[in-house]
Amino acid sequence: MTVSNGGGGGWLPSVATAAALPATASPGNVCVTDDTLVAYVWTPSRWVPLASSPPGGGGSGGSGGSGNATLSLIDNAVTINDAAHVDHSPHLFVMSNGDLVCVYLNGSNLGYRIKTSGAWGAFNVLNPANMNASGGTPNGGPYARSYATRLSGYDDLLILTSVDATDTTHYSDFWRMVYTPGSHTFTIGSYEEQDNGVNIACGIDQSAQTTIHDNNNNPWGIATLRTAANQFGRIDNYTVTLNNPLYVNNFSGTTIVTTFGHWENGPRCGVVVNKTGLDVIAYGCLNTGTVFICEHYTIQIPPLTATTVESPPAFAFNPTAITACWDGTNFVFIANEANSHIRVCTRTGSNVYTAWTNIVTDGGLAGEPVVCVRSNGDLLVLYETTTNYANGEIWYICRVGGTWQTTPTLLVGGSNSGYHNVCCQYDDINDTGRAHILVMTGSGSPYSLQETVATIP
Repeated sequence: MTVSNGGGGGWLPSVATAAALPATASPGNVCVTDDTLVAYVWTPSRWVPLASSPPGGGGSGGSGGSGNATLSLIDNAVTINDAAHVDHSPHLFVMSNGDLVCVYLNGSNLGYRIKTSGAWGAFNVLNPANMNASGGTPNGGPYARSYATRLSGYDDLLILTSVDATDTTHYSDFWRMVYTPGSHTFTIGSYEEQDNGVNIACGIDQSAQTTIHDNNNNPWGIATLRTAANQFGRIDNYTVTLNNPLYVNNFSGTTIVTTFGHWENGPRCGVVVNKTGLDVIAYGCLNTGTVFICEHYTIQIPPLTATTVESPPAFAFNPTAITACWDGTNFVFIANEANSHIRVCTRTGSNVYTAWTNIVTDGGLAGEPVVCVRSNGDLLVLYETTTNYANGEIWYICRVGGTWQTTPTLLVGGSNSGYHNVCCQYDDINDTGRAHILVMTGSGSPYSLQETVATIP
């Protein structure tokens, strides 16, 4: 419906939920939702929670409320504030039966919880001592770094773990977690620890990239990044079989050393995979510069073959962090540039890139943006900002039908309680049109790890 008070401004009758807000209104109109008692104000083109003004939009925030999202507590005794964001990983998954699975570091151990019928279950430690070793010597844990991804078309999770930034004795452990929807349980496959000949370094810093990717049900396409001596520069490729419990075979024998091996190993570099094809893009930016380079690889059986060193446009200012995704058609790069702008660049073909386009201007940006990809190619980008509150809020902005929204939306915030280290499921599989999200809350240890959801319009 369409409503108007005739001259702009004024309160409208309340509605049941945010989904029931009027399709249009007059500038300044305010409407409250009965379920959360959150007030929304109509901006020039959309409803925005009144709890905070959009960062970069000239406001300084309001009082009360925590945005329009309901938080579900997973763990209130987490002693590390980046548990939801270790290695920038998508650690939250929606399973085929609607259950949620969260894999995270609680500060002492790496483990997982399962949410069934609306309630989060007990914390289960991923303990290599309980596994049937298939190679090498168990790390013994506790694991400090991890990356998790879903095997395409399955409820199975593939996880790559390592110990800590100072341990040079052990190497990366690979896991396969097979989910049984009927019993709401996991069977943990035997891990595989790679030996010295493989030379995967687990001595990585907190922001380093350790990634594992599935390529359209062809796990031989899994690639990992090796980082050492503050360098981003190695891709080690593995062949994999799907038998349970063992799933990781020996190193394929091919190591790719990227041409930008002297570049930073932190949140300014990474790997993105086209899950419907055979393409891998390694990307990185100089430690203190604005030059941005992408290197294209083609997945073959078993190795990766470098085909092109590409030259996307440089940044205007030194970027803080860069993330990337495959939207079903193109690779999309999303950057926090100098903690003041979120900008995007799209690879539309071999060495063909669009210019960097600004989608958010906000002088209080922090950390790395994260993205959820809808099955139709729409995107939801989440980010942290301290513009309204020093301890952080989480906002998001969407690309719908190829067009970016002009105004961001508050996810959680509206107070100085602390909302930070956001992470989300990579796509909307098993829950179309909804992004499932992890957020850390609190201003000091112990922190709370919480889950929420946002709708992609």
